[in-house]
Amino acid sequence: ALAETSTRYIYKLNIDASFFEDGSGAAAAILRTSRGEAVAGISELIDNTISPQAAEAIALRSGLKLVDRLGCRNVQIESDCLELVQACNEDSEIWRPHSAILADCFLLAHNIPGINFEHCLREANGVAHFLARRCYDSKICEDWVDITPAFLLPLVLHDVTLPQIE
Repeated sequence: ALAETSTRYIYKLNIDASFFEDGSGAAAAILRTSRGEAVAGISELIDNTISPQAAEAIALRSGLKLVDRLGCRNVQIESDCLELVQACNEDSEIWRPHSAILADCFLLAHNIPGINFEHCLREANGVAHFLARRCYDSKICEDWVDITPAFLLPLVLHDVTLPQIE
């Protein structure tokens, strides 16, 4: 893995993508503190991608660029794409059509101290999923730091107030 599992994570980055069979879609990432407070987010439109996994890799690259730009460290990255998480944790081969995107991700991740990749269920990735889908539907890309857009506040607050299951 790219990080020690004993690292105390200060940030969590959720990534997700919306992919359509015509090769279009959108990618999104949302960065939060360990308490669930939204710090930053980004979304972008995708054209001519070949698979849902490639779209997820693009979302990872966007999120890693955001984390790097903000100078964050000790980041737990969560994705509902098991194949992507396994590739990032060196648990599977990455010789796939999206290997070049993953190579970019690995270079970016190498510059971020204390990084960890975890698989999460789609239900736990709702804000990133909503952000990607909104970007695709509206054709409006987001890039924000510190001030969470009003349309995301109810989703972020809902995630923070969910009871913790141990």
